[in-house]
Amino acid sequence: MSYADGEFDADLKELAALRVRSAGPESGTRTANRAEAQGICDAALRGKRVTSHDNLFEIGRQLAELIRIHEQIDREYPGTGGI
Repeated sequence: MSYADGEFDADLKELAALRVRSAGPESGTRTANRAEAQGICDAALRGKRVTSHDNLFEIGRQLAELIRIHEQIDREYPGTGGI
């Protein structure tokens, strides 16, 4: 038997169920945090849309903009070192 014949179907279903359970309620919190961080970046970087996968230094942002982002995140999440 092989993969194409369904040899691993039961294992794949079990893995899928584990992924769903592991996402749990925290995934909503992560999504909310990501959306809030996106809003902070959008406000500081007017005219430039960035995603969580972008490196702000590589896309040519100025240090003052990055400092504003860091300060706002620090205000939103005090004592955590950011998100």
